[in-house]
Amino acid sequence: MRKGVKVALIAAGICIVSGGILMGAGAAGGAGFARQGDGGRMAEEWSETDSFFAKLFPGSGYYSGREAEDGYPVYDGDFETQIESAALPLCLDAELGGHTLEILEGDGQEIFLEGSNCDRIQCYVRKDTLYVRDVGKWKKYLKTGKRELKLTVPAGTRWESAKLEVDMGLIRAERLEADETSLSTDMGSVEIGDLRTGGLEAETNMGSIELSGRVEGDVSVETGMGSVGLWLSQPKEDFNYTVSAEMGEVNLDGEDFDGLSREKSIENGADWEMELSTSMGSIDISFD
Repeated sequence: MRKGVKVALIAAGICIVSGGILMGAGAAGGAGFARQGDGGRMAEEWSETDSFFAKLFPGSGYYSGREAEDGYPVYDGDFETQIESAALPLCLDAELGGHTLEILEGDGQEIFLEGSNCDRIQCYVRKDTLYVRDVGKWKKYLKTGKRELKLTVPAGTRWESAKLEVDMGLIRAERLEADETSLSTDMGSVEIGDLRTGGLEAETNMGSIELSGRVEGDVSVETGMGSVGLWLSQPKEDFNYTVSAEMGEVNLDGEDFDGLSREKSIENGADWEMELSTSMGSIDISFD
């Protein structure tokens, strides 16, 4: 589905659901959402549509993760484990729902995962890729406290590709280096303190992405109703630009683009391209 259409549907859904809640408040007599407090039985009866609207109101929502991979342990609660691998993985692929994941660098050559109050997490190496996954259905967002993960990898690791995707949680890295980096959020956040990458794709629906660092390759940034902020330690002239802002705003190193009915191109004769597109969100790019 095209991003603009998806955002429009989400906005319409918010209006419809909000209106329904307001109209039904008096009749409900303070009963609130009927599904709350009914436990797993009602959760099993939810349709995919119910799950979608639950994301708009996370206080009553659930998250459905991927199916668990056979042959790898599933971690719950508090734990600390070393991730077995014959060699250092080449790629990183993290996909989380309601957890917070912090990526750290350690002194040794081992990979460790530490969890606190976690709900069905898998972490394993397969075909040169290190995976971190939320797994299982109907994972409650509330009444579970903070779900925190810490992934420690060898210092100086450079991934061939790093893919970080988060639904309503948070992924944070103090440093990340990769040949290609892909960041995606729904209503959650990704934060990277020092990114060094040869190419970047950043996409958010209603969440946020914030990073600083250097990109030596093409950049693609797309937002629905969320925000992306890039603070790059390089000159603006490293890129040619294509900018598109429908009902949102793009700030390119102090120059504002908003409400454009067509694309705006800036040609610097550079080797790398930066495509910036927003429907109803914001993009902020700054340079040294």
